[in-house]
Amino acid sequence: MSDTTAQDSTTTTTVDNKAPNVDVDKLTKIADQLIHKMKNETLLTVVNILFDNINHQHVDKLTDFTDINRDFLISDENTKTFIALEKAIYRVFDKSQTFYNKKSKKYVINSLKSLVKQLNLKIEYETKDLSTTVDGTVQKKVQYLYSIKPL
Repeated sequence: MSDTTAQDSTTTTTVDNKAPNVDVDKLTKIADQLIHKMKNETLLTVVNILFDNINHQHVDKLTDFTDINRDFLISDENTKTFIALEKAIYRVFDKSQTFYNKKSKKYVINSLKSLVKQLNLKIEYETKDLSTTVDGTVQKKVQYLYSIKPL
């Protein structure tokens, strides 16, 4: 529909936002699924690269990420690797939804927590008591094991 006014010679066009024969909801759902798949594949690749650094077997899906030692995740090598991969990661993930502090020793863990949340997953940890007794003295040691789980 077009209206023309003779006084100022401007043309006003009204556009109907509904395209004929297009199911916008279906197209949006497909787009969301593709974005989710890209995020999942990107993060799975990142996790497997980090696993290479700690000589850990690759996983086929993110929920196979189980009982990973905190010390391996926060290693200097994994932190450097993660920082090197950031450009690729944030081409797919929303950086504004990621909470991180590169100065933190737990930088990789905190970043992974934010990234898996965008995939409706979460990272949890369990503690494993590795305390030993030497000459009657208990030497307390705790190991933190991280896993990715559904929300």
